[in-house]
Amino acid sequence: MYRTGDEVMHETDGSIRYLGRVDHQVKLRGQRIELGEIEAALRREQGVSEAVVMLQDGPVKGEKRLVGYIVKQDGSAAGNETVITSELRERLRESLPDYMIPAVLVGLNEIPLTANGKIDRKALPQPDSARLELKVEYVAPETDVEIVLEGIWKRVLGIERLGVLDDFFDLGVDSLLATQLVAHVNNSFQIELPLRASFDNPNIRAMALLIERLLIEQITQQSLAASHAEM
Repeated sequence: MYRTGDEVMHETDGSIRYLGRVDHQVKLRGQRIELGEIEAALRREQGVSEAVVMLQDGPVKGEKRLVGYIVKQDGSAAGNETVITSELRERLRESLPDYMIPAVLVGLNEIPLTANGKIDRKALPQPDSARLELKVEYVAPETDVEIVLEGIWKRVLGIERLGVLDDFFDLGVDSLLATQLVAHVNNSFQIELPLRASFDNPNIRAMALLIERLLIEQITQQSLAASHAEM
């Protein structure tokens, strides 16, 4: 006998049900993560019959992110759909630390299997970059600052459609992405926005208002400096 590394469960009829691998441990931003632990948490959610979690490339080059795939018990997933919701993320936080919360969840009709009945992880689809299902309705940018911020957020997060009220954290953003986002913002507007500002102003509209205040302050200070220089 030898250990295969497979996780199985005995059914009441005596058959053995394959659940996945027990050695799917990954490392993400210095944290060791057992994917099976996340999958178990997802399966405990009401309405979820199957779950698989993968470490995949993120929208930012060189970055990785956790992507979860779920099959709903009611079979309501028509094709592949991005189904992450803020409510689900909040429920997962009750049992998992933030670094183990998938950035994206994709609904499937069924989990792809290999010829011998194991999960075919290579066949799992890449999540699309459509707007995620969030708890707020889509609100388009209105001001020039909001339009510029929307373009920055799209590039950094790899999402095609963003509303100005979409919450930073519901989009699966972590501190590393926040650092990159603030760097792009500072470069675009020639300001010095601190990293903390992204957490205190977690949507485009709030961040735009902060930037507008900073720009007004800069103009005022420059005008005062010019006035003093002329005296």
